[in-house]
Amino acid sequence: MIKKTVLLLMLSLPIMAFSQKWEAGIFGGVSHYNGDFSEGLIELEHTHMALGGLLKYNYAEKITLRGGLYYGTISGDDVDASDIIRRDRNLHFTSTITEFSLVPEFNLTGYNISRNNLRFTPFVYAGLGVFKFNPYATSTTGGQVYLQPLRTEGQGAQYFQQPGKEERKPYALTQINVPIGVGIKFRLAGNFTMTIEASARKVFTDYLDDVSKTYISDDIINSLGGQELTGKYSDNRLGIYDYGSADINSIPRGNSTYQDWYYYHGIGITYTFFPPRCFKF
Repeated sequence: MIKKTVLLLMLSLPIMAFSQKWEAGIFGGVSHYNGDFSEGLIELEHTHMALGGLLKYNYAEKITLRGGLYYGTISGDDVDASDIIRRDRNLHFTSTITEFSLVPEFNLTGYNISRNNLRFTPFVYAGLGVFKFNPYATSTTGGQVYLQPLRTEGQGAQYFQQPGKEERKPYALTQINVPIGVGIKFRLAGNFTMTIEASARKVFTDYLDDVSKTYISDDIINSLGGQELTGKYSDNRLGIYDYGSADINSIPRGNSTYQDWYYYHGIGITYTFFPPRCFKF
């Protein structure tokens, strides 16, 4: 009986040693974006609740590999803009964002939930992710009008394939990003760790909000199939700003010089499996 017990313990030790490196938990916080509808880094009226799930592997005391699944919302609206050109543009958008990312966390002073001197650390991270977005506007009847299929800036039109014109291709709704973040983590109680973080997502598109370049003329809309919705959601100007005699295809609708960003900030709580010490406060 003793031999069997000793053998069982010997076999279980590698499993316990491996398991104690794993953490799983949840994330809760806020999401927002920065782009052609922004007047500052954070606009409280366009900050939304965000949720996520976390799975971590503590490779070493200073390195944690983290997989994250996040869900949030971004939005923007010209209605309250301080700039007259933006108010005249009279556009708005909302988009949910679902993201999966895999990043290494670098624990600057080291972290080990079982060691008294390593139960708190600042950390930074950067890695890769893939995300899905789909910007839409709200119609006067309250319905959702998805903007990417409308090609509101003439994406795919023959006009922009002429010599001397910058080609405009329809943007993909699933793309890669680079998550970048900073935060602190500390042992909350027993097997639990809390993280507080602020993070940004570098993306490689300027169309999170469906706005980037210039307005398009009726003949371009007609070449795309002449959809009535394309004209309405491409150019919804109020007429409070005088553009003179400028060609509509040259009038800026957005600013393509800078690509969009989106952000997650919040708190994560994870549970470490089979820690080397019992639950203690």
